[in-house]
Amino acid sequence: MPARRHDLFFASIRSGQVAMMDALIDAEPELLTDLIDLSHRGGPGDAAGMTALHVAAIAGQVEAARRLIEHGVDMNARNAVGRMAVHDAFEYGQVAIAQMLFEAGCEVDACAAAAFGRNDDLRKRLPAEANDMTTGLTPLGWAAYGQNNEGARLLVAAGAKVTGDPWDELAWGPACDVCAMGVAKVMLEAGADPNWRDADGGTPLHNVIASPLVGDPSFFIEVLLEAGADRSLKDAAGHTALDLARAQKTVQAYQPAGGKPTKSLDRTIEILSRG
Repeated sequence: MPARRHDLFFASIRSGQVAMMDALIDAEPELLTDLIDLSHRGGPGDAAGMTALHVAAIAGQVEAARRLIEHGVDMNARNAVGRMAVHDAFEYGQVAIAQMLFEAGCEVDACAAAAFGRNDDLRKRLPAEANDMTTGLTPLGWAAYGQNNEGARLLVAAGAKVTGDPWDELAWGPACDVCAMGVAKVMLEAGADPNWRDADGGTPLHNVIASPLVGDPSFFIEVLLEAGADRSLKDAAGHTALDLARAQKTVQAYQPAGGKPTKSLDRTIEILSRG
């Protein structure tokens, strides 16, 4: 019966069956401290050691999250990769759940503060957490995902690192993923290398073009080129950033988008062709 209740408990949260969830908690309050391993699913927030609140956050179940907080679930518990529910709420765009957590007094570490643009909270965590990697990302990476330019400046002023292993990747990866141009400018002013190479030989030029989240990388590319990015550099497969942009445009021409937004690459190709 305990194993069955565990399974029913997490299933009720994922499906938003709040009455069932409440009944299970009333029968067995210890369920509030149960953990579940969802790492096999492979989603961006799926991990081992997830609490009921983590599950509610990634499932977008606002009422379940509200009731769990009212039942006294630990809002600050971290999963196996160091994330609290508030981090997962950001990852999945669950603003209502995040706001609920803030209002209930959850911990706002530097990563959460940087992601959500809560810069007054961020100041309180600096300089101690300027390079915190508890979540697997630095606060600067979270600031990039949150397009928080002011937060990025606060972090750099407090000693956030932008060069050397693993700091280059932890900064450039998020910035390129979401075309965080303002954060990239802060990074470059702090000495970030516009020609940094990832494990596959890709530079920031390659990576912003490759990101499926970026619709038009051209303005980001201009920032990189102005900072000294070398458009002639090739990745491990022998492709320049221009090669990659042209290849993507060709693929788009012959393969239907299938409902996905089409990447705008004409301006990128024109800019990279100038050299």
